[in-house]
Amino acid sequence: RVEQRSQWIRQQMRNLGGAGYLEHL
Repeated sequence: RVEQRSQWIRQQMRNLGGAGYLEHL
């Protein structure tokens, strides 16, 4: 489900600090 993935990405962004996550992409 896409919704589940969105929620997971949100959690990852929180753990890595938002902007840091995008750079890791």
